[in-house]
Amino acid sequence: MLFLPKMEMLNQKEKDVLELIMGGHANRDIAYQLFTTKRKIEEVRKSIMKKIGMENNLSLTAFYVNQELFGEKK
Repeated sequence: MLFLPKMEMLNQKEKDVLELIMGGHANRDIAYQLFTTKRKIEEVRKSIMKKIGMENNLSLTAFYVNQELFGEKK
């Protein structure tokens, strides 16, 4: 299997949700912006964390900041 940078493992919806999470938006607000349900956003957040191997929101934030700093974001 080829190595893929972790951000490339995320689909576009997951990337959109991650951007909004890191922008400080609550799941309810994200759901409203993306025309879906809060429950679906919670599922997407769990999927993101599983795909990139993060266990909590702090490590998810650290991952995102790392992507921003080192240019692997998109």
